[in-house]
Amino acid sequence: MTISTIEEKYLNRISGLLPFFSKQLNAYRLQCPYCQLGSKGHKGRPMTASRCKGFFYSNGNALNYKCHRCGIGKQFHNFLEDHFSSTFLEYVAEREALGLTGKGTNAPSLSNAAQRVAGRLAGPSAEVDGGMESERQETAGRGDGDAGGSNQNQQISAPTQPLITKLPRLTPQQQAGCSARLAHKVKQHKQRRHCDPAAQYLQD
Repeated sequence: MTISTIEEKYLNRISGLLPFFSKQLNAYRLQCPYCQLGSKGHKGRPMTASRCKGFFYSNGNALNYKCHRCGIGKQFHNFLEDHFSSTFLEYVAEREALGLTGKGTNAPSLSNAAQRVAGRLAGPSAEVDGGMESERQETAGRGDGDAGGSNQNQQISAPTQPLITKLPRLTPQQQAGCSARLAHKVKQHKQRRHCDPAAQYLQD
């Protein structure tokens, strides 16, 4: 059994899970799982078979993947590894049983493939744990910062005693002088209003 035969076999197995998968003249066409996600295209129009830009094509004795929109290119086993981990391990196991893996071939050995899949599976959980730990530290830091900020706000908001300058009391003579000047100003104002009839229309 040749490599292309094995890859055709596994491509047919996953074809039902690939949106808009169809066989063309010398290739297989599908919706690109790297850049054409969802039911609509990048311009918001509904996805159709004619807008799908992913292709599997024969390259020598193997299948390669190429997207004519995002430009990504993958060998068949890399495509399986990215999207179908369990099928990828079955594919590598079948090829290893035929001596078609490892150095000098286009597929890793089964042990390397298993390590890579295990790393992919462990990666998200490790990122989640790390993210949760960093979030806890950040929350604790914000708590300390809030406490420091509240203390600072308390210090800033504490009322301070204004400086008050007390003026000396006026003596009776000073009070009498102020009253006399005020009475004189009032008298002058009344006289001007009496002499000038138009003054009543002017603002004081």
